[in-house]
Amino acid sequence: MKVSVTYQQIKMTDKAQTPSFQPYTLTPLDHLLPPYHVFAYMSFRPEQPSEAVVAIESGLSGLISQWPFLAGNVARVQKEDRRNISELQPPTASDLHQCLMLNVKHHQHTISDALASPVIDYEMLHIPTTVSNSQPIPAVRFQANVMRDGLILCLAWH
Repeated sequence: MKVSVTYQQIKMTDKAQTPSFQPYTLTPLDHLLPPYHVFAYMSFRPEQPSEAVVAIESGLSGLISQWPFLAGNVARVQKEDRRNISELQPPTASDLHQCLMLNVKHHQHTISDALASPVIDYEMLHIPTTVSNSQPIPAVRFQANVMRDGLILCLAWH
């Protein structure tokens, strides 16, 4: 089945400065985890999906201004004599341009169609599908999938 998808990129940094915080070393438990993302899907049936997307964008802007580390990247660094230390680092403007905090996709199928398969549909996600320890990995990213009958918000976190 061929599906028509349109993209809308929302650049949260256009409205605010790039989030800033002091980098910090992650916990020993975080060091055990492989470089993968965990996903959560939430579906909504708002009367006006475009207004819901604006509300999500506004909410994320507030969330990131309160907790800027959510916009950060997980990176492997060397500190003194220790190598491969996992650290949460602030994003650069380039990082946020390459992998936006919120991406919006418009799909031509329904919520039920999209969530019927037990297999991950990467069209619903907004993260790099291949990751390596040599590149920073976005800590948290969102994608609002506007369907014919509502909205599926996908959260991916590392």
